[in-house]
Amino acid sequence: MTTHSAQTRYALIVLTDTFRAAQRAPRIRQMLKIEVYEVTMDATVTPHAD
Repeated sequence: MTTHSAQTRYALIVLTDTFRAAQRAPRIRQMLKIEVYEVTMDATVTPHAD
């Protein structure tokens, strides 16, 4: 990670096929402030909260 600022957030953008794998380790994602976004084949982007 590039900064330790409390305001910094990161995003992981994945296709539907890999979404389940991206959802693993929710505590680690929360600690690193990583949000997961799913992109479908029709280019719809859906944010997912833990």
